[in-house]
Amino acid sequence: KEGRFEALACEINARITGATYPSVLAKRFKPHGGWLMRNLRVNKLSKGKELLWEMEKKGLLYKKNSSQGVLPINFNLNSSGKVIKGQFLFIASNTAECCNLLERTRNSLPLEWEYDRD
Repeated sequence: KEGRFEALACEINARITGATYPSVLAKRFKPHGGWLMRNLRVNKLSKGKELLWEMEKKGLLYKKNSSQGVLPINFNLNSSGKVIKGQFLFIASNTAECCNLLERTRNSLPLEWEYDRD
């Protein structure tokens, strides 16, 4: 009607965010399982290769067709090339097992970490 107008509100926000790719990876490797992604800042700096080797020695790394494991998906490095923070994807049968894997990882590695938000 004359003198009136109508406002339509909608949001179109089709984008890939930091939560999208961990979920895609987790569903690719364990379609009916659980997953947990954490940003972890480490206090003992090491090269990424060394951190991966420690995780491998402790049997923590996720391998294709494994029942569970940790998949490091990103490392932030300092100017010396040492890991200061990483994003770690914990994949298991359910969320409770992911939380247990997170604790097992914390207790198995020779470093301490704190949760970090991005």
